[in-house]
Amino acid sequence: MENIIYNDLIQRGYSVDVGVVTDRSGGRHVQREIDFVVNDADKKFYIQSALRMDTDQKESSELASLMLTKDFF
Repeated sequence: MENIIYNDLIQRGYSVDVGVVTDRSGGRHVQREIDFVVNDADKKFYIQSALRMDTDQKESSELASLMLTKDFF
């Protein structure tokens, strides 16, 4: 599924990267991935992709990396 999203974004002319943020909560350092960091001139979009988000734990996990960006894009 991620290849489909990546290919579509590239075809639309976006520059696409994978993002990594560090979760330092609770005295730990956990690397969390942002599936797609999409750049379009001075705009930036973060996209997470998941086949299923059927539990609160999965939803929290997917959102955690986005919340850690703290750059308000």
